[in-house]
Amino acid sequence: MGFIELSPQEDIYHFIAEQLKTIIKDAVVFVSSFEDGLIKVKTTLGIEKHIGSILKVVGRYPVGMTFKLEDPEREKILKSGRLTRVPDGLYTLTFGQLPKAACLSMEKLFGLGGVYVIGFTRKRELFGDVVIITLKKSELDNKNLIEAFINQAGVALQGRKAEQGLKEKTMALAQANEKLKGLDRLKSNFLSNVSHELRTPLASIKGFIHTIRREKDMDLKNREEFMQIIEEETERLTKLINRLLNLSRIEIERITLNKKEFDLAAAAQEVADIYETPATVRKVSLKRDIPAKLLICADPQNLKEALSQLLENSIQYTDEGGSVEVCVIDKNNEVLVSVSDTGCGIPEDELPNIFERFYKIEKPAEQVGGIGLGLALVKRIVEAHGGKIGVESKVGEGSRFYFTIPKRGDG
Repeated sequence: MGFIELSPQEDIYHFIAEQLKTIIKDAVVFVSSFEDGLIKVKTTLGIEKHIGSILKVVGRYPVGMTFKLEDPEREKILKSGRLTRVPDGLYTLTFGQLPKAACLSMEKLFGLGGVYVIGFTRKRELFGDVVIITLKKSELDNKNLIEAFINQAGVALQGRKAEQGLKEKTMALAQANEKLKGLDRLKSNFLSNVSHELRTPLASIKGFIHTIRREKDMDLKNREEFMQIIEEETERLTKLINRLLNLSRIEIERITLNKKEFDLAAAAQEVADIYETPATVRKVSLKRDIPAKLLICADPQNLKEALSQLLENSIQYTDEGGSVEVCVIDKNNEVLVSVSDTGCGIPEDELPNIFERFYKIEKPAEQVGGIGLGLALVKRIVEAHGGKIGVESKVGEGSRFYFTIPKRGDG
């Protein structure tokens, strides 16, 4: 008997069953795999004329049935590589996991002669087994030939599993490589964005300071106006640096939540007040649906930072004449905070990545500031509170970002 060779598409279990049927003429054959401590029936041959009765007895088709291999003695027999007759027929064969009455009924259906079992092994490792049920009252012929074939099949099966394992690892490595390439692209974009976001206010500050120093006789009104611009650009830089530092602390799991009881409704109103001016400048209507009072136990500064980021994004991505709404809802044991807008919306294929670090959504026909860290920071703040975050969006109609957190600070 030569080595067993299979095409990549060929089902090795079915091939084994078919080959055995050419050696054993009057028998039922079950071929099973062994995975995670379970014997799983992969294919059968010779049961076709009995299938109706089997369905009545067992309640399902045999292929796909699983049995726990908990008997060390049975495992020893399977690993021996010898074709062994099983005492007590099908009841022993199914490890006592099918009712004895059902096993006796099937034996009667088959006109059972004997039940034989042999495992697929390679270097004492078990890959599966073959069960042969003879349908006449006689010993099984060609036992040596069957043993030799099954042992060769074990070698082929090991090779097939190794090949499959290699394919899976290769695919996993390819996917990991693509993910790394994607992260590299995001990182490059991030560095470019950070450089731009730092350079712009610095250039502005430097320019105005140079003008003030050069023009010694500048009138007080212009001087105050320039100083105001310098102060605003400095604040912009401070906010950017703080976000970078906050995300860095969260990424290395050093975020410390200073939880205390506070009025979330008042905090939300405070944040909304801050963004009234940016919304007015962009001619965007800022709406509020916030209760008069809502006490929770959480970190007020971090939650205000999260809401600020959501509001800032929504205003940036909403065109003139559109609207943004901040909503706070008391939901018994948790609170729901959402920011909705009538902006440009987010393509569906980009939604799964929206909370990733460095990921940034481009707005059609307009350059939007930011470095792709805001939503990642919001996500980590919410999760640090034991909450959940989500987004709903449709291109051309707008977006709704929302998060929930426990009211009593149990997260």
